Amino acid sequence: MTVVLAVCCADGVVLGSDSQGTDISGGDISVATKSTVQKLFPLGTHIAWGATGGASIIQRFAHFCTTVDQGVLDHPIEELRATLSGFQRQLQQQVHSEIIQGFYGQQVPALGPLFAGFTGGKPWILEVTPGGEDTVYEDFYAVGSAGAFARQAMASVAHMDMPNRNLAEAQVIVWRALDDCIQAAAWGIGRPIWLYSVTADGASTLDEDDWLGVGDSVNAWKEAERDSLIGLGLGVPVPEQPQEDAGIEPPPEESAPSS
Repeated sequence: MTVVLAVCCADGVVLGSDSQGTDISGGDISVATKSTVQKLFPLGTHIAWGATGGASIIQRFAHFCTTVDQGVLDHPIEELRATLSGFQRQLQQQVHSEIIQGFYGQQVPALGPLFAGFTGGKPWILEVTPGGEDTVYEDFYAVGSAGAFARQAMASVAHMDMPNRNLAEAQVIVWRALDDCIQAAAWGIGRPIWLYSVTADGASTLDEDDWLGVGDSVNAWKEAERDSLIGLGLGVPVPEQPQEDAGIEPPPEESAPSS
């Protein structure tokens, strides 16, 4: 399993992923093993990407990306989407011609990259499916077998006005969404969480100290949410207000004056 999540914000795009690799020996999940693998990669100076699919084809795509001329990548997404999706289709077709399908259950490895970039003066997200269909997103998107978890996690913060959040805030939101995915998934995805930030200044990953800082901010956010819920006073009995004694209603008739 894999989860790769990209979120646009005011300053750029944050791309995040889990880092667990799962090897199911002979297709038997009962003897599956796990390892820590890299799932996010740079492409030129202003693009980063992660992918769902087989490890072999992802490795080949990562190598291919190191050979791409930067001049090919310095275009707005409206022009660049055909180039990037073309890279995927070219490799997918090549691998399809090399694999002997059906041999010991062999299937053609699939590649579904999710690109996050800042070109043409704006941030963008591009998904290319294993079948070669390309879609641009302006808010967020997630791929991978655990991608649905991430999209559900992002739905819970839809009120956060992401287009106006800064990069540091977006990092915290992406980290928390991925951490929720890892906690909810029965198996297949795991820590550590990897993040790339893509801005007008370029694409860069966070070092270990920065990762720890983002995790601390997530914990502080959760505590603030807890305190804000307590502040709403939900379920707390409302104290009764003191009432003025209005006396007896109606008032008794006055006694007649004595003669």
